[in-house]
Amino acid sequence: MSSESMSLESGTKLASYEILGLLGAGGMGEVYRAKDTKLGRDVAIKVLPEAFAQDEERLARFEREARILAALNHPGIATLYGLEESAGTSYLVMELVEGETLRERFDRGPIPWDEAMALFQQIAEALDAAHEKNIVHRDLKPANAKITPEEQIKVLDFGLAKDYEPGGKDIGLSDSPTLAKDDTRDGTILGTPAYMSPEQARGKGVDKRTDIWAFGCCLFEALSGTSPFARDTLSDTLSAVLRDEPEWDALPKTLPAHIEPLLRHCLVKDPKHRLRDIGDALTAMKGSFPAGRAEPPRKPTWAPVALGLGLLAMAYALYNSFVPSTSTPAHVRRLVITLPPEQTLASGSSDVIVFSPDGSRLVYVAKVNGKSRLYLRELDAFEAQPIANTEGAAAPFFSPDGEMIGFFVDDEIRRAKLSGDVATLINSLTRLTNVEPQAVWGSNGEIIFATTRFDGLYRVDAAGGEPEILSTIRIEQGERSHRRPFLLPNGKLLFSVETSDGFRTAVLSRATGEHRLVAGVGATGPDTRYVGSGHLVYGQSGALFAVPFDIDELEGSGSPVPVTPDVRNSLISDFAHFASGGANLAYLTGAEEARVVRVDRDGHSTPIFAQTGDYRYPNLSPNGQRLALTIRGNFGLDVWVYELGRGTRSRLTTDGRSLFPTWYPDGERVTFSTGEGLFITGADGSGEIERLDVQGRALGPRWSPDGQTLAFFTDPRSRTGVNIKLFRDESLAPFAAGEFHESSPQFSPNGRWLAYISDESGRHEVYAQAYPGPGEKYTLSNEGGREPVWSRDGREIFYRDGDRFMVVPLQLEPTFSPGTPRMLFEAPYVSNPGGHPKLRRLAGWHRVHHDRNERDGT
Repeated sequence: MSSESMSLESGTKLASYEILGLLGAGGMGEVYRAKDTKLGRDVAIKVLPEAFAQDEERLARFEREARILAALNHPGIATLYGLEESAGTSYLVMELVEGETLRERFDRGPIPWDEAMALFQQIAEALDAAHEKNIVHRDLKPANAKITPEEQIKVLDFGLAKDYEPGGKDIGLSDSPTLAKDDTRDGTILGTPAYMSPEQARGKGVDKRTDIWAFGCCLFEALSGTSPFARDTLSDTLSAVLRDEPEWDALPKTLPAHIEPLLRHCLVKDPKHRLRDIGDALTAMKGSFPAGRAEPPRKPTWAPVALGLGLLAMAYALYNSFVPSTSTPAHVRRLVITLPPEQTLASGSSDVIVFSPDGSRLVYVAKVNGKSRLYLRELDAFEAQPIANTEGAAAPFFSPDGEMIGFFVDDEIRRAKLSGDVATLINSLTRLTNVEPQAVWGSNGEIIFATTRFDGLYRVDAAGGEPEILSTIRIEQGERSHRRPFLLPNGKLLFSVETSDGFRTAVLSRATGEHRLVAGVGATGPDTRYVGSGHLVYGQSGALFAVPFDIDELEGSGSPVPVTPDVRNSLISDFAHFASGGANLAYLTGAEEARVVRVDRDGHSTPIFAQTGDYRYPNLSPNGQRLALTIRGNFGLDVWVYELGRGTRSRLTTDGRSLFPTWYPDGERVTFSTGEGLFITGADGSGEIERLDVQGRALGPRWSPDGQTLAFFTDPRSRTGVNIKLFRDESLAPFAAGEFHESSPQFSPNGRWLAYISDESGRHEVYAQAYPGPGEKYTLSNEGGREPVWSRDGREIFYRDGDRFMVVPLQLEPTFSPGTPRMLFEAPYVSNPGGHPKLRRLAGWHRVHHDRNERDGT
């Protein structure tokens, strides 16, 4: 019987296995569905075609496949049950994998990037398990991976796999199996041509980087719908593998900026400069995208003092990771700074580490007994020293000569000599609302800083004086704010522009006051730094990326490439904790996560559930039995509901952009916000998601007690654009739309008052105004306040002022009359509390840190 025909008919028996039909044929044998009559299960049987039965080389490879599969025990790899022989026929008995192949899925068109990441993370995990045992697949292609009905990937057909030793010798063409199952001549090329690596196409030795190439080919095809190197003929395909670049423009325009660099790193033709470990691709995918689609909780390593600051020479990191070169790599200096036990790194939305301009000194913000201050570490010293008179400091920044340090304390900018002289007040910024501490000190004696998330940049003289507006946001072009100013070595000012589509890097003309986006640099994270190697480095979703940058032409000159997949992101503002100085780069490793806790009036906290995660906007249901919150997972930010009594949870959204969950008064539905408007859906995850007639980014929605009115505040596009709107009877009306910023509306339990915050006094305070109005308005806070929450009976309002949790007693009858605010407790909770309607407790975020990578801190 020829190898083209079916070797075994249906009904044929091999020992206890009954052949049911042919499943397929590959270079190493024919595969059948069979019934295991002993165990009553269906299995896959692989036998050699008759034409190869006497081929010693084929038989040897067949036996080797058995040994290879036996060594692999991984849920992403088809399981081997045994190697058996019956009537002179040797065959493998394997797990029967149901479902469609990736090839069949690809034939239906491109896969959305988030779905592709979920599938290819599983493929990477399977390959990583094989590579750990020094096994290379060598024929990874869409036909050799199946998607089970449970959406689990199984990698199949290790028939071309080979044990390898890192650095092993090349193999000749005569050692390679065939392209087609009837071609056994020497000189044929290993693997399916469109997915084989250039070294395979040349008949050279292969190692695990060959699988990484094939992985990149498959991922490119999944995202673009086209194979990067497939051509009409075999010779054209091999030529493309050896010489052509993929059509990078075929990738979808909506692809996040960090995915293409990963693909480029996988598809470098020279294996010496290709990604070296599939585990790095896996880490990059998990670190570069929102982590965890309802991931099981990771057990934290509770050692915040040991999180460390990973320090490395950036020029070396860029060379070693992705810049092809034949020169000798520069010497790398690696340093991990472990904080003393009494110190804890500060957290929040501002910088906690900063380099001196020459990279020889590092200043960081740490807390001792809950109080923050600055510490100076000379890189050639063993210990950091506290900087005098910097208590309460945040967001440090160096003077151009590196001898002074600037910093923020509340709404003030201060400066201090590193020698320890008394800190000097530069300027009070209390008249500027919602200052987000982030600044840079120029050589001309000016300090440039950002204020609110809805404003441009300001400047102030380092010797003191009034702040002046430096840049203006362009509302008509979708700009929301200017943030993260930084100066290039030539004095040019760059900063991050927040737009409706993300962040871009811009350069400011000091002569005209105009700014333009930097050419050749695409979407970045909210923070960008220049490094002496000639790169812009930015953080995005838990990873650092770099793009070559010409500081004279002020433009980028290449695609972004990953530098490290493990950099700590701020839980509040999503910016990455890293700093640059000279050719050095420092960054924090590990994760910044949250625990959701109940807090009583005395400040005692109890975890609502044990696991930590990237949790946001917790909100208890009216009966206190369920908790709605946003969780960042693999696919972005989505709304979940926890049943607190049973410990179960339901996922309400899958769009990856869902924020601010709030309960409808009946406790059976949840309203949430996306970039496209407001939506409402059932709290149990069933039913359709209904869109309310509210367009754009509507933030912080809250229902009136009767469920007839929904209050929210708008996402501003100008300095005076933050205001509160009411949605009632399918129409919108303004509640507060003056020249100030009003936000965070909260209805009183009786529905007659609306609490909110406004900056009309020059800082954010809590107000209450009669609803529906017009009517009286009262100031409830006296030294700043945010996030108001009514008590269940309406006789108190809780709010927070930084880490201080405050309460204001209210007299409701015969007239509304607020009492004097007093502090309940002080604690570093992350964001807005949600009022518990019965126990009058608060649901807050408690920040937790842990290491994702315990190697050397880098």
